[in-house]
Amino acid sequence: MFTTTIDIQIRTLDSLGTPVSVPAIEGIIRNYEGKRVATLTLEDLTETATGVYQALGYDVSDSQRFPGTELTIFWCVLADGISPEVAFQRYSLFSPVNISGTTRMLTWCPRQASEVYGYEIFRTLQGEQPTSYAKTVFPYFFDRGTYLDQKAWELAKFEAQPMVWTADSDTPEGNGVVYEVERVVNDKTYCEIFGEVLEVSGAGVVESIYFYVHEKDAPQGSGRSFLMRRNEVSVSPNARGQFSVPLICGSLVTAEIPSAGIIRRFIVPDTPRVNFKDLDFYPLDTHRAQ
Repeated sequence: MFTTTIDIQIRTLDSLGTPVSVPAIEGIIRNYEGKRVATLTLEDLTETATGVYQALGYDVSDSQRFPGTELTIFWCVLADGISPEVAFQRYSLFSPVNISGTTRMLTWCPRQASEVYGYEIFRTLQGEQPTSYAKTVFPYFFDRGTYLDQKAWELAKFEAQPMVWTADSDTPEGNGVVYEVERVVNDKTYCEIFGEVLEVSGAGVVESIYFYVHEKDAPQGSGRSFLMRRNEVSVSPNARGQFSVPLICGSLVTAEIPSAGIIRRFIVPDTPRVNFKDLDFYPLDTHRAQ
């Protein structure tokens, strides 16, 4: 699952390896594409102990600034005889889902909008008012929250709101549109398949991507279950052409991108995540959905 915040930490040491405070420090943040997107300074960091600087809950939910699955930080200390413990850091923007026990996935079907950069999920427990529960880049979320008991878990209600930039806010906020949330509950293991589809100018123009079980491949057994034909999952990429979709590991799936003329069959790998272009596709695949 793609994360919306990360915890950043760096230590500064003198020539003997002893942690020391610094008068100035810079951390140059580059995204997955190598583009410089931010610079951290002492004003952005909290010194939690001598020579230990943190930026907890750093916001990385803007998929336009932080595409892909990781970001990097290059640290520079502006003081003689003092250096960062690690000059170059990598931070993952992806958290594997805890696959033990029951999985509850929340999904919704948004309309594509260029200004939307993520979604805020609100949870309502019995007898309580709705509260902000989570934020996510793509329109799904694995619910691994804590509940008082089984009844509270069953009766919890959810809604999702797109977050957008406005002229009156310093951070993206909910625009008031509410999406109905579907709850998918099972004991399956998921792989999140992500990717990016662009036109030659670099713009994301794909309207929808379809994932389904072709009628020639159905029914399929998945543990105690059967996967039926078609019943497609439609995914709408964001304005950058980026998408991510969770699919059941081990299933034989057909992916179709009509506007790009792409149709591929593949077995969903038993791994937390994979880039669509790195999948092992079936050769000479020419069949289309009937």
